[in-house]
Amino acid sequence: MRKALPLSVLLASAAIIAAAPIHDRDGILLEEGGVPIIRHVGKTVFLDTFQEENNLWLPHTNYEHKLKIERRAEPAAMTITNPQSKESDTAWEITTKPFGNLGSSTALGIIIEASGTVDMHTNRPHKELYFTAVQWLDAEGKTIALVPFGFLSKSPRPVQTYLEFPRPEGATMVSIRLGADSPNVRPNEILAISRVEAQLLDAKSKRLPQASFVSGVHRLRPGDMLSWEADCPAGTDVAFQLSTATEVEGTPSAWTPFNGPDGSDKTFFRTKPFSLNFPPAAKWLRYKAFLNATGIESPKLLSVTVGAVTDANYENPKPQAPRLFQRTPARSLDPKVPVSFQITDDTAVNWRTLTVALDGKDITAEVRRDGDTVTYTPTTPFEPLPGSPNPDDLSQPFPDAPIINLHSCTVHVEDIEGNPLDVTFYFSIGESPKSNLVTVRDDGFTLVDGKPFFPIGLYAVWKREFNNSNFDNCFAELQKNGFNLVHTYNSRRGPDFTEFMDKAHQYGMKLYIASNFGANRMNPKAVLQTVIRERNHPALLAWYLADDTASHVTWQDLQSLSSAVRAVDPGRITIQADPVGAPDASRYFDFVDATDGFLPEIYPIRGPEGKPGVANVVTNMKTIQKDLQLKGNPPRTIWAIVQYFQGWSSWVRFPTFAELRAMTYLSIINGAHGMTWYTYGGYNKNHGVTDTPETWRNITTVAKELAALQDILVERNPPQPAPPIIVEGPTVDTEGNHAVSILLKVHQGKKFLLASCSAEATVKAQITLPGVKSAKVLFEDRTIQLADGVLTDTFTNYGTHVYELE
Repeated sequence: MRKALPLSVLLASAAIIAAAPIHDRDGILLEEGGVPIIRHVGKTVFLDTFQEENNLWLPHTNYEHKLKIERRAEPAAMTITNPQSKESDTAWEITTKPFGNLGSSTALGIIIEASGTVDMHTNRPHKELYFTAVQWLDAEGKTIALVPFGFLSKSPRPVQTYLEFPRPEGATMVSIRLGADSPNVRPNEILAISRVEAQLLDAKSKRLPQASFVSGVHRLRPGDMLSWEADCPAGTDVAFQLSTATEVEGTPSAWTPFNGPDGSDKTFFRTKPFSLNFPPAAKWLRYKAFLNATGIESPKLLSVTVGAVTDANYENPKPQAPRLFQRTPARSLDPKVPVSFQITDDTAVNWRTLTVALDGKDITAEVRRDGDTVTYTPTTPFEPLPGSPNPDDLSQPFPDAPIINLHSCTVHVEDIEGNPLDVTFYFSIGESPKSNLVTVRDDGFTLVDGKPFFPIGLYAVWKREFNNSNFDNCFAELQKNGFNLVHTYNSRRGPDFTEFMDKAHQYGMKLYIASNFGANRMNPKAVLQTVIRERNHPALLAWYLADDTASHVTWQDLQSLSSAVRAVDPGRITIQADPVGAPDASRYFDFVDATDGFLPEIYPIRGPEGKPGVANVVTNMKTIQKDLQLKGNPPRTIWAIVQYFQGWSSWVRFPTFAELRAMTYLSIINGAHGMTWYTYGGYNKNHGVTDTPETWRNITTVAKELAALQDILVERNPPQPAPPIIVEGPTVDTEGNHAVSILLKVHQGKKFLLASCSAEATVKAQITLPGVKSAKVLFEDRTIQLADGVLTDTFTNYGTHVYELE
């Protein structure tokens, strides 16, 4: 989507250049860099339009048989629906049988035609399952390459996606896999796949004679011109038709048909630039671009400029809904507190679509809007609703006694591209807690009653064979070895869970826990049962609302749940855990505003070679920092979850002690406000930190180091030294990060420096520290004398050092 640039950029340039949406694609293929070209036409080797039963597909995969996957006769399609009465986790996959006869082809073109209410453009698998991908196979049926992709599907009418995939060396067969662990298919949703086609391509494959697409929405201003940049080989060209709309309440009204210079659909704009001379009532514009070819060559449309906005780097339309920011406090003493929220969007909000409901009652006519902020001012005080939750009666979830003065506000609005926002936020009236109050400092560190707290935690703690199934043994051992925070997957409430919480408090441990229903339950009414009962427990630090977040829930649902939890329990914070994803496809970005904290799952020691390796920690943490910056740097606490386990199919060995220690310190150096490790125990062939005396010794060594440093780690970051100069060894790690990361801290007037190497090599580094004469290396029993304020030290294979500077 196009994004506004800072004013300084606007003053320096006449145009805004950003990724532009591309709609109604017909025969268009997007090259790398988002350049539209005409797709090839090849030899069809697979085609199913689902008109009748056939033998082209393998048996489908349907997690817990929650979905209904079947052929529909009219209109013909393979449909995926959810007949369940309640929303739950779903996953599915349909896969073609491998097909060969690839001949001398160099690529495969595939066409997926789909419609419905499920968005498959950004689908995600679960580990090795539920993929949407092209799977290339060798002659023995072994996978050579698995290439994920997304396709358009969220549309009331069938829309086509065309993609091309280079054939890897050695590939003799190929399968097309369609499926997803995320998004979930919700009750009453449908995905209808009406065409799957595969075509073989080679250097002689011709293009379609014409292809087209429709742009995103542009605002028209007096004097605007339209121009474009394109590469047009002989026999090819580009042309345009335009559509305009008048304006109602700041957004486009009905659009005119696409027409050429004479006002008909028979002519085209072919000469650039040209003036956009429309009647004054026309305030908005879309263009339809036509690409024409006669053989194997295609024109390349590099950019289109409308007035001061340039479309380039085209991308499929992503359903980026408007965003809501709650302005009403989660808890207020004022029984007539105004209900207020702010709506923002990358394009523009269509305010005519706004509806607002308070506790289920439509109040749209009673709200007022000032710019992007909407406010409802109540005329009478808010009072508890019948059926409000009663924490004193545990016999039923929500007895009639009105105890909690809890209220909900449900908002629907769309942007001018038609992307909808449907979200509910919560607030309550009453006193806020005065003690055991957990908050997030403006730099991301956790505060308990105003005092900084550095989490040192473990996942999946419970009564196990290695603690003789005894919580006293469990917590005493954890406390002795420096841990101060634990999690459990045994969420079901009962006597054991009560003992778990009480023993944690007895041994000075804090808890981050899910509700009675476990993580990823997005029903606020159900989750609040647990929150109300346990919100005053002194061991409770955070509510663990989502696990593998982006694979199971939407940011809207998580934001609503988090809002409800904060309204009932403003004394605790809300958190979620998820893998970070690639830097250009972060799983966290959409969820930054959903919870107070994020626990990145950083498990990079995979396979016998341990790839992608320790360097991936730095990349993950930098991705998180970038996500936060793009969201305006809201205060979010980040507790890294670092791998110390083996098993679970992909992780065939434990990290070495050097890898474990480096991953821990690299997380902290690059922005973590706390540390946790996965996992306490294992089962069958899956092993956790308690697996052997050696693994327990390794994890407790690192935990005790952090416990000794925790008062230092929670200090605010002072100005940092210049990056180290590498004098021997690689200057960067395998992912292009600086080979040695450093972090300076100051505590009680003393300076401390954390330094860790993300390269598997011997690296000699020099760090300039003006005024420092010596550095005591903590945990190593050695001291380094500095020459002219330069610390020189060697880092061997993920070496990590902690210095006390004098």
